[in-house]
Amino acid sequence: MKENYKILAPCPPPKMISPQTQDQIYLRLRRNYLTIYLLAALVDWLQGPYLYTIYSSSYTKREICSFYITGFTSSGFFGVFVGHLADSFGRKKICLLYFLSTILTCSCTISKDWWILVLGRIFGGVSTSILCSTFESWYVGQHLSRYHLEKDLIITTFAKSTFLNGLTAIFSGFIASLVVDTLEYGPATPFILSIPISLISACLCIILWTENLKIPPESTSQDFFKALKIILSRDNRALIYLGLVQIIFETVMYVFVFLWTPVLAPINPSFGFVFGLFMVSIGIGSFLHSFLGEYFRVPVENLLCWSVLLGLASILTCTLGVHLQEKEGGLFFGSYLCLGGFLLFEIAVGVYFPAIGYLRGIVAPEGFRASIVNWLRLPCNFLVVIVLFYIRIGDTDNQLLFAISALGLSFTAFYSFKFVRLHSDKIDSQFSSLAK
Repeated sequence: MKENYKILAPCPPPKMISPQTQDQIYLRLRRNYLTIYLLAALVDWLQGPYLYTIYSSSYTKREICSFYITGFTSSGFFGVFVGHLADSFGRKKICLLYFLSTILTCSCTISKDWWILVLGRIFGGVSTSILCSTFESWYVGQHLSRYHLEKDLIITTFAKSTFLNGLTAIFSGFIASLVVDTLEYGPATPFILSIPISLISACLCIILWTENLKIPPESTSQDFFKALKIILSRDNRALIYLGLVQIIFETVMYVFVFLWTPVLAPINPSFGFVFGLFMVSIGIGSFLHSFLGEYFRVPVENLLCWSVLLGLASILTCTLGVHLQEKEGGLFFGSYLCLGGFLLFEIAVGVYFPAIGYLRGIVAPEGFRASIVNWLRLPCNFLVVIVLFYIRIGDTDNQLLFAISALGLSFTAFYSFKFVRLHSDKIDSQFSSLAK
């Protein structure tokens, strides 16, 4: 008989179990989550280094920009539906869909036909929306609703996943470089290699993960906009503030991704080496997050603020660096100043992701978590598409883009402070009610 899934209020806590047993449950859950998530990240990272190379062999820069626009548009549009399906029919099922979508993405990308490549970017957008929302939502659902573990342990898991994700990126870059540059199998090889890895990962997901969300058998189409209504509700100001922080910070992150290569071109660095430095910087940020949280008891919401402020300082540094590049005799100094700003920004990213993941997990309602994350990603993707259209026109003003990014992060810092104040007041009121 087919099992029906139903969204319910959080179940009452199970019978008291020993701390040792809780630790065992937590470690097993974390291990299972990290195994599948890092494999999913691996196949995603494998596609990164040589995607542009594949496109550039047959198409112009303007045409390549169109492919990227298609990918971000797909991620924004289909992400909303993916989030709703994940919250309605089960997040494990949608995570399995990620591996299928990745296989289709890689299969299309090795083609030279325009429309097949466009189809590949559409599937790639679907995969990105799942990777950035549903895996995290599955873990938080298991952690809080199924096993009723301490919510503070969520931040430990996300800090570890951010650190290991950086190592995974370095490893995948090494593998891609090995098969393409050293063994000379061609730029399509990493995409071909991703297909069997995705198949194996899907099988492991079926074995290691259990479904964590139950929904009613009747149609849930009427609830499609429920997550959006929750975000816009006046009773959820904390979620609105957190959403604004996510939208602007991650938009700036994508602008950084588009600009770092041309900005550093004057010093002719090894881009593979620079990419490795970026990943190490993310690892440093993740370590700082764990160190400050565990040994100095810095609240997670404060760490989020610090990551935004560090990101703002780094982008301001890049703005100055690009300005100096345009001055006589300042090309190399400005380029190295930008490199320093980029490394600082990656450290900020390493602090940001564990913090935002944890805070989303406790602020967003369980039954709509994946939907809320994807609704918040929609304006981010829209803004990124605007930036890509601007880049596609040509004669990009990098200084203007960095200056606008710095202005955006200034607003982000403002809303992160408002979130901290609101979150702190809520915690204080909870303690007051308990004292009574």
